[in-house]
Amino acid sequence: MSSALQTVVDQAVQSLFKELGPNLYSCCLYGSAVRGNFIEGFSDINLLIVLNESNPNAHQAVAKAIGTDGMTRKAGASSLIFTGN
Repeated sequence: MSSALQTVVDQAVQSLFKELGPNLYSCCLYGSAVRGNFIEGFSDINLLIVLNESNPNAHQAVAKAIGTDGMTRKAGASSLIFTGN
């Protein structure tokens, strides 16, 4: 993984933790970034986000964490959200 991609992923995870706090159960990177065939400027960043509780406020927090950050949006971050229960 390139250092630029690692920085974007780290920032996304830190932002998710900041916005969700203890409601963030887990976050997993999957797709081309993990397989090693990520193409910068073309591939998106796939995150599996598992919440302790799924509700509108939590979904707004996820959107705030990864949807409004210019670097994350530019990198094409996408998320898949599940609950831990």
